[in-house]
Amino acid sequence: MAVRDSADRSRLLFYLWLVWIVLLPWPLGANRDWIWPWFSAALLMLTAATVWCGHPLARWREAHGALRAALICLVAINLIDFARAIGANLWPTAAPWAADPDAALLGAFKGSTLWALALLAILLVGSRRRARWLLASVFVSGFLGALFALALSLGHLQLPWLGHRLGTADYATGTFLNRNHFAGMLELAGAAGFGLLASGLHTSERAANWREWLRRIGHALLGSRFAVRAGLAVIVVALVMSRSRMGNAGLFLGLTAAGLAALAWWRPLPRILIWLLLSIVAIDVLVLGAWVGVDKLAERVTSTRLVAAAAESDDVAVSVDLAAVPVPVEPSDAERWTVARAAVLAWRERPLLGHGAGSFRLVFPAVKPESVGLFYEHAHNDYLQTLVERGVVGLLLYLAAVGLLMLAAVQALRRRSDSLSRGLALATIAAAVAFGVHSLVDFNLQIAANLFWFQICLLFGAVAHVLPLRTGTTADPEGQVAQ
Repeated sequence: MAVRDSADRSRLLFYLWLVWIVLLPWPLGANRDWIWPWFSAALLMLTAATVWCGHPLARWREAHGALRAALICLVAINLIDFARAIGANLWPTAAPWAADPDAALLGAFKGSTLWALALLAILLVGSRRRARWLLASVFVSGFLGALFALALSLGHLQLPWLGHRLGTADYATGTFLNRNHFAGMLELAGAAGFGLLASGLHTSERAANWREWLRRIGHALLGSRFAVRAGLAVIVVALVMSRSRMGNAGLFLGLTAAGLAALAWWRPLPRILIWLLLSIVAIDVLVLGAWVGVDKLAERVTSTRLVAAAAESDDVAVSVDLAAVPVPVEPSDAERWTVARAAVLAWRERPLLGHGAGSFRLVFPAVKPESVGLFYEHAHNDYLQTLVERGVVGLLLYLAAVGLLMLAAVQALRRRSDSLSRGLALATIAAAVAFGVHSLVDFNLQIAANLFWFQICLLFGAVAHVLPLRTGTTADPEGQVAQ
C-alpha cells in the first residue's frame, strides 16, 4: 500500500511538472520579472515535494554519472550567485560582491530553477512512458505556440495579452514580444519533434523490392507518426515566418548535426531516418517555406547586410538607397560586433567571477562606444554576457554542465539499443547545436522560458540511460519510478 501511495504521488507530481512545461512560454515567454519568479517558485516547491515523497538517494545512485556531475556544476554556480547576492545586500561596501545586488538576487533565484529541473529529471523520469511524455510536452507546447502565431499573422489579427499587443502582419512572434526569442522556442520544439520522430523508428531488414521500400517510406511519413510530422511542419513554417535569420539557421544546423550524429553512432541505422531529415528540408523549408514567404527571409538577410555596409562605409559614393531598404529592429551585425568588443573590456575589470548576475545593463554603459546609440540590456551574445556577469569561473562551469549532458546524449546514442533512448539523445544534440549557434548573436538564454526549456532538452539524453528496454519487459509500470 505504501508503494502504491508513493507511485500515485509520483505520478501526480510528474503531471504537474508537464503542466508547468507546457504553460511556460505562453505568458510572454515568461520574460518579465513579475512572471518567471512565479514559475520558479512553483517548480522549487514541486521539487521539494518530490524529494519529500520519493526516494532521492536511490534515484541519485541510478542516475547517469554525467547528469550527476552536471547537477553539481549548476549547484556550484548557484551557490556562488547566492553568496554574492546576499553579500552585496548585507555588506554593500565591504567587497565588490555584485554591481547590481537586486539583479544578482533575481539571477541566483533563476539559476536555482536549472538545478531543480535536473533534480526533477533524476527523481521523476525513470520509465519509458514518462520519458516520452516529457519529450512530447515540449513539442506539443511549441506546436500550439506556432499554430497560435500563424493564426495571428495569416489572419492579420492583433490580441491584447498581459498588457501588450500580440500579432503583426510582417512576421510571427507568437506569445513572445521578440521574433528571435519566439524562433528560439521553436528551435527547441523542433528538436523535440525530431526526437519524437526518431523514437518511433525501428531497424529492420532490407526491403525485398521497391514497392516495399515505398510502402515503408509512406508509412513513416504518413502513418502513425503523421501527427508529429505534420506538427513539425507547422513549427518550421512558423519559424520561417518569424524572419529570424539565426533561428532558421540554428534549427537547420541542429537537425543536420543530429543527422550526422545518427550516421556516425546509430547502429544499425534506420535508413528512413535520413529520408525523414531530408523531407524536413525539402518539404517544409522549400515547399511550405516558399508558400509562406521564405523569400522575405532571404530579403531580410540581404537588406541587413546592405544597411550594415552603408553604415560602415565612409564613401559617399556607396549606391544604397537606405529609404528603400527596410531597417531591421534588431541591431546591425556591425553594431553587435562593436558591442561584443566593448563587453570584453567590461569583463577584464573582473575576469574571474564577473560583475554578478544581471549586471550587464549596469556595467555596459561605462564601456559603451560613442558610435553605439541604443541602450543594451543584454549583450546579444550569451557567451559574452555570461563572461561579463559570472566571469571565467561561471562560464566554464556552465560549459562543463552542457558538455557533460552532451556527452551523456552521445553515449546514449552509441550504447542504447532502443529507438526511444536514441530519439531522446538526438533531441538533445539538435537543441544544443541550435542554441549554441543562435547564442552567438542573441540572448535567448536570458529569456526564462527558453532558458528552462533548453535545460529540459539537455536532460533528454541523460535520462535515456535509466530507461528500461522494451525487449524482455512485459510492462513499464508507473510505480517503478517511485521505488
